[in-house]
Amino acid sequence: MDVLTLPLFLVLLVRYVLYNFTIHVYLCLILNTVCKSMTV
Repeated sequence: MDVLTLPLFLVLLVRYVLYNFTIHVYLCLILNTVCKSMTV
């Protein structure tokens, strides 16, 4: 890897992980609220 492509790769990797993490959290929150509303 070049010295220039390495930081770019790291930035993309971090953004990818954060993106997936936020989607996962949102899905968990939505599912939790749906499950709570269904049980009540």
